Amino acid sequence: MNKIKPLATALLAISLVLLPMAKSHGQLVLAEVLRLAIKRVVKAFDLKVQRLQNETIWLQNAQKVLENALSKLKLQEISEWTQKQKEQYQVYFNELRTIREVIARYRRIQQIVKMQSDLLTEYQQAWKRFSSDPNFSHKELMEMERMYEGMLDKGLDNLEAVLQVIRPFNLEMTDQQRMEGIDRAARAMAAVLSDLRAFGRQNVLLSLERSKDEAQRKAVQILYGIGNN
Repeated sequence: MNKIKPLATALLAISLVLLPMAKSHGQLVLAEVLRLAIKRVVKAFDLKVQRLQNETIWLQNAQKVLENALSKLKLQEISEWTQKQKEQYQVYFNELRTIREVIARYRRIQQIVKMQSDLLTEYQQAWKRFSSDPNFSHKELMEMERMYEGMLDKGLDNLEAVLQVIRPFNLEMTDQQRMEGIDRAARAMAAVLSDLRAFGRQNVLLSLERSKDEAQRKAVQILYGIGNN
């Protein structure tokens, strides 16, 4: 977490400072900077989850050994366990449960960061194509840019919501509340990504409808990488 928090904080700092200033080409440059920063965050999360998974495997193996030992004991032997032994094994079970919960939380955060990365990548690709499409006027492109800016802002808001949840000094939230907050951010991020894709499809269809002849239609299909149907 010590490595992840500075990356995520830096990502948001870059975003909040530069996003209001970005226009046209600058918007693409900003998106590329954010995409690279998010890649670093994703990698950090991957390493964190891998370490947690290794700990889980160790605890699961310990649990199997314990269960096998229990199955071989007679009832009277079990009743003779000392309180210290019971507490020791209970610690193993508690650690296993805690690590499983942490892994679930980090995987959900990974999904959010991945969706934000996809949001930026797909925005870059879409904007590059739309700005090269002669079927859209300058005024329409400016409106598209405004729409995309709004979607990127929502994505950043969702990342900020996740940061608020996982910050260590936020002691007022329970683990359940943290997981619920992460889930809300994940659903919101998925909705933004879905909106961006729907907006892109809508504009592609509009461009096809505006094509005056088969040659222009073919050029539009090539531009957006779609089939002939």
